[in-house]
Amino acid sequence: MSITAAMPTAKKRPHRTRTKRVSNLPPIKLSRLLPSHIDLRDPLKAVLVCEDCGTWVPITGMQSKVQKLVPHHTGKAGAAAAIHCRSSNRRIEFDMTIPEWRQALIDAGKDASSRQATTVLSKAFSPQTDRTLRARAERTPAGRVADWTAVLPRVADADKNRRAVPAGDAPTEGPAVPLAPKNQAAHTQRQAELGARRAAWQKQVRDFQTRYTIDREAAAHLVGISARAAARHFDPEQAEAELQWEVGQALAEKKEWAVRFAAELATVTMPLSR
Repeated sequence: MSITAAMPTAKKRPHRTRTKRVSNLPPIKLSRLLPSHIDLRDPLKAVLVCEDCGTWVPITGMQSKVQKLVPHHTGKAGAAAAIHCRSSNRRIEFDMTIPEWRQALIDAGKDASSRQATTVLSKAFSPQTDRTLRARAERTPAGRVADWTAVLPRVADADKNRRAVPAGDAPTEGPAVPLAPKNQAAHTQRQAELGARRAAWQKQVRDFQTRYTIDREAAAHLVGISARAAARHFDPEQAEAELQWEVGQALAEKKEWAVRFAAELATVTMPLSR
């Protein structure tokens, strides 16, 4: 059975170290840090917030020539992983005195305390808007139905006026629109003929659908091709040849209705529609 070592955790940061190592990174100047990120109340135990890991780190060498950050990990001691911070042993440049730091800290506190949230004052409603909002809040479903019922007579009057034909002659800019056919008997006969043609065409489409087991779109195409071929040729054989040619062209152009039923169209002989 193999034994795996536990993952090391971050160690507690010492206040003093005896190492002579110094980081190659440029020194940290106190004047460039926020006053609240520096603690010089006890000069022998000075701490500041590391620029890289953002944690409080003690400063060692306060009584020597070189002041620097102690070696430290990036996370909380005993909880985070033991990852070495790149700012360990980084030199600290004291370009400000302790009184200057205290004054800067006091000034920062005054600036923060002087900032207050601005009270947002809502704009006053006009009397008409106030009445409208109050009436809308007090409305009930029954009240809305009553309002619509009261409006219906005016809506009916508006519809009646819109349908009314203005008195006087028609405008001179354009001809009058006919409201009825000039010859009612001819119109009725024409409509009956169109209806009969439509019924015959639909019957042919249904016959093609039943005969060749195809959908309505393909049947409609075949009926149209058959009718055109029969109208151009009196000889049934020539009409049949043109019908087959039209279907071949549809297949060559890869039309969907012809491609879907290529097998049926290639094996059957379609009768002409007279």
